[in-house]
Amino acid sequence: MGLPYDSPCPARHMPGQQWRLSSRPAGDTAWREIVCPGLALLPQGHEETAALLPLTDLNGAALGYCRDRIRARDQDQGGALALMMSDPFLNPARIADTLRDAGVDTVFNWPSCQVLDGDTARAVASAGLGVAREVALIAEFTALGFQTLGLARGAGHGALMAGAGATQIVLHPGVSLRDWRSRAMSARLMEQEMRAASEQGLPFLVFRPRGYGSELDTLIARGAGVVSLGDRAA
Repeated sequence: MGLPYDSPCPARHMPGQQWRLSSRPAGDTAWREIVCPGLALLPQGHEETAALLPLTDLNGAALGYCRDRIRARDQDQGGALALMMSDPFLNPARIADTLRDAGVDTVFNWPSCQVLDGDTARAVASAGLGVAREVALIAEFTALGFQTLGLARGAGHGALMAGAGATQIVLHPGVSLRDWRSRAMSARLMEQEMRAASEQGLPFLVFRPRGYGSELDTLIARGAGVVSLGDRAA
């Protein structure tokens, strides 16, 4: 797996839905925000790989953020929250009231173990912490009345998220590699998954990891919008 690098998001294409993953609400009405408080603890440019290492408790940071909102009575707007759903200790029913009291109405399975591949991915799946667990938790949150953004990467994963009741599917091309040909190949493979997602009749968004530029423009234009990583201090 190569290391991602920063590449500016082309300004010429403005998709319908624009979601931004950021460490705290920035109040920018140009974007729909998905808050991931633990993002501020991760090295910029390597968030998606570092997030899967046992370096920080991302879900603990998310719940701490919710409790702070409750104490401050900061519930003016419903919001979206990123949760690491491969976490074996995450219990949707146990935290549902905390999320609701904090004004959270949407959850997103990020970071996702689906960006892993090879032996690492197989080891995670064999421990019961792979995509099957993420799908199961998306189903639980949906049943609890939350809107759910189901991130999917891999053949058939979009259909699994749709079957779990995801409100929208977020297609992920994989971690950016330095070789532009690898990024272009990821975009082509993602097009196959996009066709399968379309058959589910659900809106699909495209996740733009750091390092991707114009390779994803055509796919974003065909979808309902884009999810991008914001600044760690955004």
